[in-house]
Amino acid sequence: MTELGMEIKKAMKEKEEQREGGLLGGVAEEIREIEWPAFNKVLGTTGVVLGVIAGSSVVLLTVNAVLAEISDRVFAGRGVQDFFG
Repeated sequence: MTELGMEIKKAMKEKEEQREGGLLGGVAEEIREIEWPAFNKVLGTTGVVLGVIAGSSVVLLTVNAVLAEISDRVFAGRGVQDFFG
């Protein structure tokens, strides 16, 4: 390998090593720059989300129960074959 080729290879290797260290350093720097919300705000937002999920579940289960009851009364004792036979 020529002297120029060896210098290029050495420079590329050094640049790659700097890039790897730079990546981790860059990640750490970005993490330090993040403005994290206050714990109480996170707790409150999480409570709201869980409340909405619980409320939606109650509403959907109630609608399902009402529709199931209506379906049982409308189609009482009838199977699918009774409609096509």
